Amino acid sequence: MNDRKRCVLLLVFVATVLSAGCGWFAVSASWEDWPPMRRAVVLMGTYSSQYDDYLRNAGRDDLTEAERVTLREKKKILVEAYPLVQTYAQFAGEGITPSAELEQKVLDLVTRLESLTLRRIEEGR
Repeated sequence: MNDRKRCVLLLVFVATVLSAGCGWFAVSASWEDWPPMRRAVVLMGTYSSQYDDYLRNAGRDDLTEAERVTLREKKKILVEAYPLVQTYAQFAGEGITPSAELEQKVLDLVTRLESLTLRRIEEGR
C-alpha cells in the first residue's frame, strides 16, 4: 500500500473514531450543516470504496464488453477525482471549509462513480 493511500485511510479512521462520541452522524443533520471534516470523511470513504470496486472488477476475466467500457470510464473519473478529493480532504483536515465549487466538483465526480457502479452491476446481470 502506498503512503498516500495509507494517509487517506488513516484520516478516515481517525475521523471515524473522533466522530463516535461527537454525534457527528446524527440522522437529523443535513449535508449543509455537516462540518468540513465530516463531509471529507464521507467523500473519501465513497471514493475509496469506488476505487476498491474498480480494482476488484478490473481483474475479472468474465467481463462483458459493456462492463469493460464502463470500467474504463470509471478509471478516467477516478484519475480525475483523485487530486480533487485529496485537496478537499487537506482543506478539511486543516479546518478550512473547501470552496463550494470544489465541493460541487467532488460531489459530481463521486456521484458519477456511483452511477457507473450501478450501471456495471445492471450490465453484469
